[in-house]
Amino acid sequence: MFTSAFERTLELIDLMLNDARLTTGRRREIARMRDEVCKELLNKEQNSASSQGLKRYFLNMALLARSTK
Repeated sequence: MFTSAFERTLELIDLMLNDARLTTGRRREIARMRDEVCKELLNKEQNSASSQGLKRYFLNMALLARSTK
């Protein structure tokens, strides 16, 4: 179940990266997000500090996206 969810996550991120409407800065940020997701989900030794950092990152992104609408 984890493997299929992880593959779907990467597939969705890759689809976003291939969107021609994205600016270079946004594409770079999404690529950085992909790297962080891979590091976090593939890390055998789960580090709660890095998990909290990733949660904070996504929360800040969600709040920013919501405020710009």
